[in-house]
Amino acid sequence: MKYKAFVSYNREDKPYKDVLYRTLQSVDGVTPLVDESRIPPGTKVWLKISDMLDEADCFIAVITEKSIKSHSVLQEIVRAHDRKLLMIYFIDQSVPKKDLPDFIKEVHYISFQGLEDFIGKVNDEVEDTIRRESSNVGPFTETKQLLGRCSRRILSFENQQQLFRVNILNEILGTLATEIDDVSGKYTIDIGIEQNFLVRAKPLFESANSVYATSLANVSTFWKKENTNYTRDYIKSQPADTKRLFVFNSPSEAHAHLEILKANNVIYGDTNGNFNGAVLVCSLESYKRLLASFTDKESKQQELLHKDFGILHFDNCTIEATLDQTELVFNEISFNHRGVIDYEKHKEIFDNVSTLRPGEIHKEFNILKFSLDFVDDRAAWANRLKTLFGTKEGSRSGDVYHMVFFSQLVDEGYVVKTKHMLLEKREELGVSDVWFGTRFALPVVDSERGGCIDTGSNEENPYMLLMRFPDTDALEKFYQHKTHSDIRQEIYQSFSGTIDDLYKQMDHHNKDDRLRKLLYENAEQQVKSRYMERRDYLDTENIDDLVLSSPFTFGI
Repeated sequence: MKYKAFVSYNREDKPYKDVLYRTLQSVDGVTPLVDESRIPPGTKVWLKISDMLDEADCFIAVITEKSIKSHSVLQEIVRAHDRKLLMIYFIDQSVPKKDLPDFIKEVHYISFQGLEDFIGKVNDEVEDTIRRESSNVGPFTETKQLLGRCSRRILSFENQQQLFRVNILNEILGTLATEIDDVSGKYTIDIGIEQNFLVRAKPLFESANSVYATSLANVSTFWKKENTNYTRDYIKSQPADTKRLFVFNSPSEAHAHLEILKANNVIYGDTNGNFNGAVLVCSLESYKRLLASFTDKESKQQELLHKDFGILHFDNCTIEATLDQTELVFNEISFNHRGVIDYEKHKEIFDNVSTLRPGEIHKEFNILKFSLDFVDDRAAWANRLKTLFGTKEGSRSGDVYHMVFFSQLVDEGYVVKTKHMLLEKREELGVSDVWFGTRFALPVVDSERGGCIDTGSNEENPYMLLMRFPDTDALEKFYQHKTHSDIRQEIYQSFSGTIDDLYKQMDHHNKDDRLRKLLYENAEQQVKSRYMERRDYLDTENIDDLVLSSPFTFGI
């Protein structure tokens, strides 16, 4: 594959161009790209030059007093710099340094004085550099050039209404180009939500005039991902007029995000009144009341309980953005038209809550305006968490663990099936996590005294199904949920024919509530005595102790 070097010069500096052209032609495997030899009459010059820059592997500029005043040369330099090409600058000593673009002042360049000195410098510097670089051309060079051409094509689109989509595509291409740069070493690429959401969301959010967004902790899991710059770049891209509401299931979940709330507040929050933006915090229960205030359709409220939701305002349009665990959607909306969602009411509420002083709580919606003081004043942070989550002094932080222990009489396959049914209905049932394990006895001894440590046996209750809920209300709803009742019936009937018969009798006497109750309790007693038992545990850590623990580490 030929190594291609683009030569940029002013027409009045043709002797310098000729020297470069001859030198590059003399190097094996190198093709010089010069406009006069590559652009046929009648061709649009800038389109052809753009194509040549996309082909190029390196860019060589001759900068003189004439070319520094040439708009065309400066445009070529900027375009090549944006493409991240290898840049080689020959700069005449007569050119004032103040006239050079800032990105040239910061790099090494080759200074010359007159044509004769230029010829010597070209022979000394360019030939060796180009030979070395051309020998490093790999099989991915053509792919990267293709990405460059795609990027230029996208940016040539003129439909302003679609500009946000153009920016997203360009960001994706830039990320792919960076991936190609790194592919020579160990190939590691994040294909999770950071790569798929943050790369696409960043150009959309940074080009908006204002953002009104809601971030659900169980959806926006990228905030707590380690070893990634995507999240930091995403936060930094937010416009100053960003109002983001963080919704948490429990005090412990909110506290774990303390440093993340701080990072968002530093970029766009209300710090000493310097910004129009705000970082807001509320519980899931408060968010349910908020949803009902701007959409009265219950199905939409349920949908938004499982999606991040945002309204982005641009000069010429308004975009609705939603994100769940599988799909990112951008959709242009008519802001003033009230449909399923009253967008004006949504904006009005966010604007109203954002006028609070940092640290204050909105009385109607129980929404906190975050303050940077909470990072150091953990007592104040604890008091706000108690108010947000309706807890009292010394109360517990919220997480509830529901454990089900199965005996050796139970077929392990049915327990695994139950786990998958719960996972499939996880959002509907309000379950935060589901885990299944088999008990085992590890032969271990005390490291200091040598005595055996009793870890139990495999004989009794060898299987455990563990579920985590955000609070006791969620667990109570789980017990009462019809879907849970259906799952419970299926697993109970798999235990024995006797229990199966009891359920059939319940169905047969479906109009006799008293008899059905007695039959069910009989089934429960048989299940408990032979097949399984339940245990529910509430997190015993109170909020005052909780806030003394270290939150997830995050910095910008």
